[in-house]
Amino acid sequence: MRMLEGLKKLYSGKEAFSRHLTLFSICGIAGLVDVYVTLEGMNSISLVNTFLYFAFCLLFALFITGYEIIFLNERELPDIDFRAFKHLLNKPVLIVVLVTCLIVFTKLFSPLVRIAFAVELLLAVPMTLIQAGYSYNYNPEEAFVLYKKISFKDYFVLLFKRLVLIFAGYAIVSILLFAIFFIIGAGIAISEHGDIQSIGLTISSIQFIVTKLSSFTTGIILVYVLTISALVWDYELIKTFED
Repeated sequence: MRMLEGLKKLYSGKEAFSRHLTLFSICGIAGLVDVYVTLEGMNSISLVNTFLYFAFCLLFALFITGYEIIFLNERELPDIDFRAFKHLLNKPVLIVVLVTCLIVFTKLFSPLVRIAFAVELLLAVPMTLIQAGYSYNYNPEEAFVLYKKISFKDYFVLLFKRLVLIFAGYAIVSILLFAIFFIIGAGIAISEHGDIQSIGLTISSIQFIVTKLSSFTTGIILVYVLTISALVWDYELIKTFED
């Protein structure tokens, strides 16, 4: 499968570990900020912090947009540098940039969050086609070259695979969290020698910490896993038309 091939490429190479560590750190910061604002509530933070949150989310979304372009060109996990932002200034890619800005704004400041997610999903194929076409030679004139090959079947197959990867990402994070807290629970049970009452009191005393820990852990891992899923899907898309 092309997705497995893409996943293998992402985790191969001499510098793969250090690049993943850097990417995980950036995704972790994004996840922490998002969870913090979610827990506090958008209405509870100041206007300045709201603006900073929007700017941060937009910056991260634009970085990922440019990062995808470099990945599609190099076919391996790229270094993290300012090249990701440089490619966003080309005219065809600006279409993707403007749509991304609108979607981020709608998600954060509009009650139409679910509609924004649906629109983002539906536009994923055409926007990534622009990124993929441009990525071959970083030539704006080639940005729409893959549109000549797409069919309705290709569109809906790729859309379905995108959905599968998103659900898989959430499933992976859920399994990891279950494993982490199962280990924590087992450790508490062993330390309390299986005394149900003592176990209950211990869990109650650390309930607040566990809730916070689970929220922030979910945010960190989820952003990273969904970013990797997006790159795997990007590879699936471009190889579909090349094959």
